[in-house]
Amino acid sequence: MKIDVTPLIFPNIYDTLSSSVNASIKENKDKNVQVGLINGQNLISYCYKRDLLSLFFSNSKCLIISIGNNAINWRVIEEKPSDDNDIFKTNIVLKLPDGDEYDWGGKILDQMLNKKISISPSDQNLFIYTDEERVEYMFDAYAERKNKNNKFIFLFEC
Repeated sequence: MKIDVTPLIFPNIYDTLSSSVNASIKENKDKNVQVGLINGQNLISYCYKRDLLSLFFSNSKCLIISIGNNAINWRVIEEKPSDDNDIFKTNIVLKLPDGDEYDWGGKILDQMLNKKISISPSDQNLFIYTDEERVEYMFDAYAERKNKNNKFIFLFEC
């Protein structure tokens, strides 16, 4: 399924580099413990539901990624949510405003399965990479042009 999309996350504008760094520190101050729960763990599976992505790890923790207000929201929970049994089966190709077309990111996550991964949050985005390859990817968010209520998490290489 090919979908024409438009971006949902636009960069925050800061006066200085230090104000940008401080915003990221403030936003993620309480999440450092959560990051430590999954960094270095093996990714064993995932569940994609367009605007919600759940990543499951070898230590039974789950990373829930969703679309927030001009940001990617995320949290780590202790157990798999009961409603994460159905994986969205359709292959989704997002057609970006510049005309380029990309898989939503499932192929990237498939390559990360059974590998140790780490995440790194900023004030708006969430980055992920495998500990072995150190290629960094970023989660982003888009909405369907025809229906802005249809939102999609998108994973791409930085």
